[in-house]
Amino acid sequence: MGLRWIFIDIGGPILDDGPLFRYLADALREILCVQGHPATEQRFQKTMHLAWRQGASSTLDYIIRHFASTEEEYRRAQEAYSSVFQSLSDEQYRRLQILRPRVLQALEILSARYELATLSNNIVRVKDLLKEYGIARFFSVSGVSEEVGYAKPDPRLYQHVLREAGCRPEEAMMVGDRLDNDILPAGKLGLMTAHIVLEDNFGAPDPDIGQIDPDLQASSLWELSQNLVPSTSLACAERVSEKDDSSS
Repeated sequence: MGLRWIFIDIGGPILDDGPLFRYLADALREILCVQGHPATEQRFQKTMHLAWRQGASSTLDYIIRHFASTEEEYRRAQEAYSSVFQSLSDEQYRRLQILRPRVLQALEILSARYELATLSNNIVRVKDLLKEYGIARFFSVSGVSEEVGYAKPDPRLYQHVLREAGCRPEEAMMVGDRLDNDILPAGKLGLMTAHIVLEDNFGAPDPDIGQIDPDLQASSLWELSQNLVPSTSLACAERVSEKDDSSS
């Protein structure tokens, strides 16, 4: 069988969550300093880059673990950080995660030929944001880590989405911006892979994990949609999307 499903990471290919990551990183450093940890700007940045090089599934959690010397210190810092995250207003949450250009048109094109699912290390709240942006309707299956209970690169998150989609690994493609969290684990499970290479991807650079060859590579979800769907379908899908844009 050929490709039937496309699983798409939310932060990166769909939303530019760099501003959110910067906001939370600044808040976390302040929390650590207030709690007595030597989280100078230099040490904090060094630890953050170490987390990136090692391919930590959660950079900010890695940083907390690095500075906290006991489980109680970790718990206190984690609770304070979570409080900052949860206290973001809807307006702040949206302002810090902007929909990337032409994502709506790309999803329109892809959903005309394939079934789509989200597969993302994220909080459940992001699903409401996708609704606000008018793109939740394109996804038949949701794979948000907080809701499922597993986070990438844990294969159980991928396996959950595969079960919900009712498809075999070889019938699905994983689309993501991280080689370590998206492309590598998906490829190991037998999924096809597409790497979205973003110029400005603060908080999700790829660590040095050797040679990984995704099946496809593109600079955006829009470019990927053009590669996957014949050009004869593009004009029609774009006209439909323009109508959506004008009515929103």
